[in-house]
Amino acid sequence: MKKWILIIFLIVIGSLSACGAWVRFRTPDQKIVKQFQKKGYHLTIHYTFFKGLQMRHIHSQAFDSIKPTLFFVHGAPGSSDNFNVFL
Repeated sequence: MKKWILIIFLIVIGSLSACGAWVRFRTPDQKIVKQFQKKGYHLTIHYTFFKGLQMRHIHSQAFDSIKPTLFFVHGAPGSSDNFNVFL
């Protein structure tokens, strides 16, 4: 009985891990642009490849050239949407 529970557990964990390989929890570019346009902000979305991985970075217009540049960096799991309250 314990052996079957372990096997089922490993299959479930393996299946969930495999899903992460092809499922991306990323907000579409067009949706991000529309969200910022509603607030009156202009932004551009760029993609860069680093060590075979695609990274998306979002640039907004400089609001005050005297103030320093601010970077928001998140890891995985995570989303740039987490920072919308600060923008």
